Order: sequence, then C-alpha cells, then structure tokens
Amino acid sequence: MSIFGSKEIKLIVKFQKLTSQGDLNWHIIDAPKTLVSATDDFIPICYSTEYEGKKFIIYSRRYQNYSPEFEQLYFEERVEIAMVDFVGRVLWEYTGSATVLTDLFSIVKHQTSGIDDIFDKL
Repeated sequence: MSIFGSKEIKLIVKFQKLTSQGDLNWHIIDAPKTLVSATDDFIPICYSTEYEGKKFIIYSRRYQNYSPEFEQLYFEERVEIAMVDFVGRVLWEYTGSATVLTDLFSIVKHQTSGIDDIFDKL
C-alpha cells in the first residue's frame, strides 16, 4: 500500500473511532448536485460531518456498469467519502474499495438512524 493510500485509510479509521465514541456526529443531507452532474449515477443517501474545520460527506453511489461477458448493463453500488466546500464542490475524495470505508458507512447509518433509542426502551 502506498503512503498516500495509508493516510486515507488512517483518516477513515480515525472517523470510525470518533463516530463510535460519539465524538463525531453525522447528519443526513441532500447529496451535492456536483456528485452526479452529467452522469446517470444515483446517490440514495448522504451524510455530513465537520472535522478540523472541514466538511466531509460519506455516501452510497449507485451506477451502471457493463458486463462484456453477458453483454448487458447492471447496477453496482459503492461507498465514497469526500471533503467538500460550502457549496458542495468536491475538494478531495476517496473511492477505494477499502472495507474500512464500508464499515464507517455502517457505523454512520447506525448512529443517525436513532435505532439505539428504540433498543434502549426495550
């Protein structure tokens, strides 16, 4: 793994830890239009937080891909994370297939869902 890649993973792991501890809070937002402008991609859910004075978003992207073996289009989905400015322009993004990114997305979904409130009342 390159040094550049390891820094990205390190940041994502830090976000996992801070989110799990309740020190980093995420909120559901409408995905910035710049993420899908001039594409057929779809962002079904997007979360936002602030860290070190910067705005970060994590989201699920659905897009079409082509299978030459079956000669047909099919849908895929991947989790992405980005740093954006105040109008939603992407300043930095990470779209790697790292498991830690998918794990962070699961932690964020759990945190923002409010399911723990329901579990606590059982």
